[in-house]
Amino acid sequence: MKRHADIPSSERIRERVKALLSVDGREDEIEMFLNHFNPIAHMIDDYVGKDEFKASAYQPGDVYPTKRYGDIKILATYPGKGNAREKLCSVQFINTGSTRHKIHTSAVYTGSVRDWWAPIWFGVGYLGEGELNFLTDSGEISDAGSVWAGMLARCYDNKSDAYSSYGAKGINVCNEWHNFQNFAEWFYSQKREKGWHLEKDLKNPENAKQYNPDNCEFVPPAVNNMFQKQNGVSENGLPRGVSAKGDYFRGRVYTYDLEGSKKRVEVYGKDAWDAFYKIKKIKEDNTRERVIHFFEQGWISEKMRDSLLRYTYHPFPEEKEWWEE
Repeated sequence: MKRHADIPSSERIRERVKALLSVDGREDEIEMFLNHFNPIAHMIDDYVGKDEFKASAYQPGDVYPTKRYGDIKILATYPGKGNAREKLCSVQFINTGSTRHKIHTSAVYTGSVRDWWAPIWFGVGYLGEGELNFLTDSGEISDAGSVWAGMLARCYDNKSDAYSSYGAKGINVCNEWHNFQNFAEWFYSQKREKGWHLEKDLKNPENAKQYNPDNCEFVPPAVNNMFQKQNGVSENGLPRGVSAKGDYFRGRVYTYDLEGSKKRVEVYGKDAWDAFYKIKKIKEDNTRERVIHFFEQGWISEKMRDSLLRYTYHPFPEEKEWWEE
């Protein structure tokens, strides 16, 4: 930290008192002294026992370090409201160029001034300035903060378990949502319930490579799970869900009722494609019935409904799903 020769050092006072107590055999009082002294140490460094400002401290152009956000430069100083002994100041963060005002000089001294525009979340995310908090009053991550941080991690943290399915495939977050304030404002405006998923693939499948307000909405797990990509290899090159059974072919597919209960349906055909098209119709009809039910329940938007009604059951797992086309 930049020091000024005419400001006495609290460290010198601290070490001197500790030495005197040790000489007098009063080591047990050192901790008590430090507990009382440390909270006011910065005042001793800032002022020389006077109520007026120390002219040489915190002048425009002076540079001080912070604990996490790089150096800050003093832009201006002015008296503190209700406490004439401590200055307030305007500062600029060297790394981002952002500014903050009405900062107490004690915060400058301790390096605790925060830069709301510093991209400290995976190199892209920043809190921004606003009324929406990343943390709750109890210090826990807010609902919006949890979803925001998880979204950024999937796209930009190569140590995340989900990165290989997101960031490694070019999926990203729009610049607007790098700012937590913007994302949180959108988040709290959405219909959502506990346990619902942030879905980006189904609403606008032609542009599903990005998390943004146009692509995303919250949906119940029943919606999200219904459209999971179906992997696996077809048996002997037959269409998905079809197997040979002697002189006929069996088609097997799973459907769900409106409460989400799973049911296996079997059909038979004179050849593989006859069996496949039977289960294709069953699967697509069941899907459309559920999509309309979700919309009528108010669980999905009209745009999401129209997109989901395009669902197509492909014959081979290696083909792109309908939302990937």
